[in-house]
Amino acid sequence: MNTNSSSRSGLFLMELIISILFFSLAGAVCVRLFVGSHMISKNSVELNHSLEWCQNIAEAFYGCNGKTKEITGLFTNCISNTSADTEADEFFLLFDQAFHPIDVSVPTPESSSIECSYILSVRISEKKRMFLCEIKAIKASEVPNTFSEGSSPIYELEVTLYPKKEDSYEE
Repeated sequence: MNTNSSSRSGLFLMELIISILFFSLAGAVCVRLFVGSHMISKNSVELNHSLEWCQNIAEAFYGCNGKTKEITGLFTNCISNTSADTEADEFFLLFDQAFHPIDVSVPTPESSSIECSYILSVRISEKKRMFLCEIKAIKASEVPNTFSEGSSPIYELEVTLYPKKEDSYEE
């Protein structure tokens, strides 16, 4: 009789081990799927915010008739990069982790160490009497050379504009 009960408990133990293994594998697959869906959701949020801000800059570019000073005057989180050796005007807009603009116009003690997560890089150049505006939204970790071939932007947009001549009405 002892032999028979011993074989039953061994079989039950083997069944229990197999069911625990099955549930642990199913749990690992579910955790991997949840992490993957979270990353897709985070990338989607970054893309949506980048798209919205790139469209805002493009509309400002059209509304200001391609004039860089007027465009930079519209945004408080704008840093201009004016150097004489480049033929294009370039400026940057800074954003925090939640894609809220970082106001760089008001100096604060915290402004010396700005925690910037995203940067909108804008370059306006003139080619054959047309203005070209290149807008790139990138993560702050990929900043060193914004318009290089190696950087992978979250979203980029190129807009061209044939500038309007100022209408003069004679009365």
